[in-house]
Amino acid sequence: KHKGRHVKREFLTNPRIFDILILVDYSASAAEDGFSGHIYSIFRADARRSYNTGGQSMKFSLRAKTVMLIVAIALVLSLAGTMISGEMFRDIIDTTYKNRSLDVSRTVAAVVDAELAESLLDAVMAIYNATDEKVGSDERETEAFETYIAHFAEIEQREDFQELQKELRTIQDVNDVDCLYLCTMDTERKTMIYLVDGAYEDVCPPGCFDPQYEENVELPNPERGFLPFITNTEAYGWLVTAGVPVHSADGRLVCYAMTDISMDVVRGQQNRYALLHSAVLLGLTLSFVLSRVMNTEFVVSGSAILLGAGFSAAVGILFGWAPARKASRLNPIDALRRD
Repeated sequence: KHKGRHVKREFLTNPRIFDILILVDYSASAAEDGFSGHIYSIFRADARRSYNTGGQSMKFSLRAKTVMLIVAIALVLSLAGTMISGEMFRDIIDTTYKNRSLDVSRTVAAVVDAELAESLLDAVMAIYNATDEKVGSDERETEAFETYIAHFAEIEQREDFQELQKELRTIQDVNDVDCLYLCTMDTERKTMIYLVDGAYEDVCPPGCFDPQYEENVELPNPERGFLPFITNTEAYGWLVTAGVPVHSADGRLVCYAMTDISMDVVRGQQNRYALLHSAVLLGLTLSFVLSRVMNTEFVVSGSAILLGAGFSAAVGILFGWAPARKASRLNPIDALRRD
């Protein structure tokens, strides 16, 4: 029923009809611009883009689908690599900070005067046990807390308190940690009571107490101290805390030497590392995909990596080590006199 050159495209985009037309194309012996030639030209312009039964056009070509599949797989692998490396980096940092807090606590427990600590403990606990209404640090900004802490005002004037606080601040400054303090436990109320705090800001006064964290409520042997644990609170941010018992000369448990080290800075560095790692993997992924699309070779040059690392090291040495070396040769008195 073909009349002239008018053939409906809907008819030609049917895959079943296409099979017949191909047969006609190879079997017909018409002229070059005849029936088969016309059918073939229409097929190239329209029917080659038709694949689904019913004449619906393909949304994406096979090549586009392949490229999208490669991109999706590459992005998934990049995300998985970022997460795995981030967790490994996080575990290393957490372990380092935990070990450091535990080492500092051991140092405090070894050098602090246990007799002064025991004397201070007796004075603080006498007032604590005699006070009926006890108010914890979670109500620190309230009038009830101020009234409760006023009972311990004389403790800060004691010689043993001042001497212990001086020792804690000396060790604190040398080790560059956020806070060192001595505390004891109220096992009935499950609280940690401050005896003396070495912090310079937001000092916890003697008699102030915090609720025990879940990690330390059920200790098999409290005399062994507190294993390092990490918390994230609104008041203090990221902190790693460890505690080591302080014993008297005859081996009795007096109190705990506690160490707090802030991890806010290192957590921010971890987030920046994750973003940088993701950006690098994403750049490599896009470069690989574009190389496949454009039929070009994808090569990671070792010389380029060495050049970048060498340039970064040179900048660090030039603008870090050289000024520090120059400053170390100055007379401290003359250097402090300069504006």
